[in-house]
Amino acid sequence: EIVEKRLYNLSEKLKNNFGGFYNHSLFWYFLKPTAKGQDYPFTETARLIERDFGDYNNFRQTFLDQAKKRFGSGWVWWVLDPITGSTEIINTPYQDFPEMTDYGAKLPLLGIDVWEHAYYLDYQNKRPDYVEKVLDNLINWKYIEERVNTAKSMV
Repeated sequence: EIVEKRLYNLSEKLKNNFGGFYNHSLFWYFLKPTAKGQDYPFTETARLIERDFGDYNNFRQTFLDQAKKRFGSGWVWWVLDPITGSTEIINTPYQDFPEMTDYGAKLPLLGIDVWEHAYYLDYQNKRPDYVEKVLDNLINWKYIEERVNTAKSMV
């Protein structure tokens, strides 16, 4: 599932087309309407969040801050650095993705589409409201837990 690093260096057109496909392919797995009792991170995911952000509220606020910072279209990602094992929240423009060398070839654990097409009809220009709604109601924490465990095994 990790992208071959040389693939996206071939051309801007390939990067945009591949990035759009790849990012959205991940995005659909990141989403799932949450049920009561399953709307918080699972064990390993919670440990990483507590270790790198202190608690879920700080994690959530950092995600929202990055969404606000992303000028124009793009993505907000929670990523794991395969060299250090630490996690952080970053944003990328357009169809860029965290595995690109420009972003340190980091492994995406969670990503939210912040292109206007993702939220404009329901939220107009209120991107933070959209990101809050996704974080609070639509994250597939079981899938995130699987990604966390896979990513940690690669460190």
